[in-house]
Amino acid sequence: MKPMRNAAWLTVVLATLGSVAGGCTTVLYKGPRRPDSEIAALISRDTMVVRVDKLEVREKGQGNYSRFEVLPGYHQVAISLNQVTPGVFTTNVKRSAPIVVCVELEAGHLYQTQARINGDRWVPEIVDQNTQRPIDPFCDAEDDAPATSGKPAATPKPPVPVRPVAVASPDAAAPRAGTDPLPPRAAAVAAHDDGTPAAGAAPPAAGAATAAAPAAPRAVDVETPHASKHAVPGEADPDVAAAESGRRPGSGLTLLLGFGFGGTDFVEASSSNGNSETLSAGTGVIVGLGGMLTPLWPSENVGLGVGVEGSLKYDSISASNGSASITRYPLALTAHLLTNGSGGPNYFLVKGGVIRDFGVNYSASGFAALNADVTGTWGPTGSLGYYRRSNDVLAWDLLLFFAITDHVAGTEHVSANSFGLTTALHFNL
Repeated sequence: MKPMRNAAWLTVVLATLGSVAGGCTTVLYKGPRRPDSEIAALISRDTMVVRVDKLEVREKGQGNYSRFEVLPGYHQVAISLNQVTPGVFTTNVKRSAPIVVCVELEAGHLYQTQARINGDRWVPEIVDQNTQRPIDPFCDAEDDAPATSGKPAATPKPPVPVRPVAVASPDAAAPRAGTDPLPPRAAAVAAHDDGTPAAGAAPPAAGAATAAAPAAPRAVDVETPHASKHAVPGEADPDVAAAESGRRPGSGLTLLLGFGFGGTDFVEASSSNGNSETLSAGTGVIVGLGGMLTPLWPSENVGLGVGVEGSLKYDSISASNGSASITRYPLALTAHLLTNGSGGPNYFLVKGGVIRDFGVNYSASGFAALNADVTGTWGPTGSLGYYRRSNDVLAWDLLLFFAITDHVAGTEHVSANSFGLTTALHFNL
């Protein structure tokens, strides 16, 4: 057995990275940003604002984490149900097509859209957070344009009460018959999932004209919920559940486990029956902690970011006449690409960067006496594989990796090149 020579002692360096993906504020008026006292703001709980007046905003916000700033006055708001219940491996999402309401918003006030749910039906509600009271929505009975005055017209048109809209079901998005509706809010607009006016609207006021042609169905922005053949009422398809809340993946903490192979042989132990074990500079079990930050999304399905991983890599062998071990602490700094071409929770992850083994120690006892601390060198590393979102908080990956680096003892260089497989659990923040 030939032991390695001693070298300078190195300090172990580990680094972790955390990030918080917070809410998104979207300004929906022209001109410079105004102070809070001059604007009204909309936030959501268990709902999603998908349109304000004539502007589609679903792609601009982040679902339950969005904030929209508008000028005070009358506004038309399309609200859809987006109740997200995180689980360990899947997320339960209750959702429905939008319902359009018209409201008067005051300067300096914060409003929250929320859902009043009764069984598998719901109606939207907007609560003034300054007074903690819901405000009464209203819209013209013939279309969903906001009223121009708080006073009724000379010949008033009958308001259409809000009718509950069914939560997503596997066959159709229309409300189910036979379910007692919630009490309607006065002077509000209703829409089924297919965009047609709700049945059961109040009859025309006495004396109102009846010869006019019936109004065409209102054009309400509707996004048909994705439903698989295995879907059940009130539950989302697991293939799309993780994406419904709008939170981006790839930013948070990581727990890492893996195994690497390769490198120069340090020692070989043979038994009397002819079996042998080899201890190599690049081989060992890997346990680590790291972090990812993915702030750049050039498109909906392509994210770019950076990451850091600090881990322990260890391997040992033993025989009747002694034992040996190699301990090192790899530190990897990487950039990554996270892409999802088909939608849903399935991603392709590729990383590239540099790696170095810190705190490298070669130890042997029995057949030889050795306790050598040696130096690692920086070298390239890369990995690629599958990344899966389980829900809004948890994800996991399975990656193939390589690392090209050396261990240096005096003037002697020992190859610590390694390749292998890792799996990681991600806590998205």
